[in-house]
Formats: sequence, C-alpha cells, structure tokens
Amino acid sequence: MRGTAAVGAALCVLVALGGCGGDPAPPAARPSSASPAAPDLTAANTRVTVRLWYFNVRERSAVVEPTSLLTGAQYCARYAIPSSDDACRRKLVATGSNVKLTVPISGKVRRLGFPDLDLSCVDEATAEGTCKITESDFNTWATMNSPAPARITTEKGAIVEVAALLLL
Repeated sequence: MRGTAAVGAALCVLVALGGCGGDPAPPAARPSSASPAAPDLTAANTRVTVRLWYFNVRERSAVVEPTSLLTGAQYCARYAIPSSDDACRRKLVATGSNVKLTVPISGKVRRLGFPDLDLSCVDEATAEGTCKITESDFNTWATMNSPAPARITTEKGAIVEVAALLLL
C-alpha cells in the first residue's frame, strides 16, 4: 500500500511538472529577425508596408498584414533559397508576418498607384505608386492582386494614404 501511495505521489508530481504524456513544452521564444513585431497601427502615426487583404472605404475598414520588403538577394539568403530561384533576381520581395490587423480608414483617404502600369507613376527606390487614382481603379488593382502589396500611412490610428506597390 505504501509503495502504491509513493508511485501515485510521483505520478502527480510528474503530471504537475508537465512530464509524462501530452505534448512537450514548446521551446522558449527567441526574437527572430525573419519577422519583425507588428507595428501598432491604431495608436500612432505610422508608415508601413503591408499586404492588403480587404480595403473598403465605404465601410472605413481595412484588413492588413504588415510585411517586410527585402531585395531578392536578401530574401533568398534569409530563407535559404537557392540563388537560381526567380525570387532571388527580383528587385523587391514582400515577406508576410502572418499577423492580420483591422485598421480604420479615414473618410478622406488618398490613393496612389500607377494607372495602366504607367511607370512614370512609380518611385524607383520604393516601388510605390505616386499618381492619384480613383477609388474604382484602386479597388480593381487591389482585387486583382489580393493580397495586394501596399504602403499605408496612418494618422491617429486611421489610414490616410495607401500607395500601391509594383513589385517586379
């Protein structure tokens, strides 16, 4: 009887400490340079690169995924992709964070893009569209490229500008 009680007590300790059965505890989280922390878009004035999953001015709501823009070479080095891969030759590659945020849209949002792929409307350094475009043209571009790469600017937590990115 005494042996059974000791075994029972030992089992209780093992279970309490997470031993025996179940999934092992995950390793301690370590900071990763692969995916930066998501910016707090609702509490500050920010300018951030995102993937647009949803953008509706009438409902004043957007769903965005913060991203990092890397050169093709940086992207392939970071993710150990062979240099022969097409992505390695691209000027810029957007990498997602797997974090989606709902952000309000200002009633007077400014939309920038590159109508009819007019390259004179693309900033060569940032790949951002620089020409004002209509809501209809922006929505068509965003729908055709969903999740669409863009750079958003927020003020007081609401999107006041969205620039389409041309990633070639």
